[in-house]
Amino acid sequence: MTGIASITTLVIPITVLYAEPVRFLCHDRPWTEADLLALADDERHYELVCGDLLMMSPASPAQGHYAACLIGALQLRSPGP
Repeated sequence: MTGIASITTLVIPITVLYAEPVRFLCHDRPWTEADLLALADDERHYELVCGDLLMMSPASPAQGHYAACLIGALQLRSPGP
């Protein structure tokens, strides 16, 4: 007789409230990785997407909470080292 592993599904209700990213249009060509790295280190969060530079809003406390819950749940369900 073989054992059957039970599979549980983790459901975390999430209300997504976020600010839209700010796109920088004052550049005469597509942004590159070098352009991104040349920016001043000003604690803002930037992403480079298909040549567009986007300034992202920092994570809210709620986003941090959901991320911590998700990480904890994944660690509980992952096989040990």
